[in-house]
Amino acid sequence: MLDNGAGYSSGLSFYQEQLAWLREQLAKNRRDPTILVMHIPLGDNTFSKAVKSLLTDAGNVKPLLLPLL
Repeated sequence: MLDNGAGYSSGLSFYQEQLAWLREQLAKNRRDPTILVMHIPLGDNTFSKAVKSLLTDAGNVKPLLLPLL
């Protein structure tokens, strides 16, 4: 599970592990559509930008934004 809500207090190694996990999961399933559900939107911080880049590069992930109710 990707945890983008842990906050920066978790440290850089935590984020590096999270990005490595996501990269691995996306690579394993390149032929299949991928659904990534997040309850915390990606922001404008370094971690969020890295996640967005991985998702863009994956090719099998398309953004779907749902309005807040």
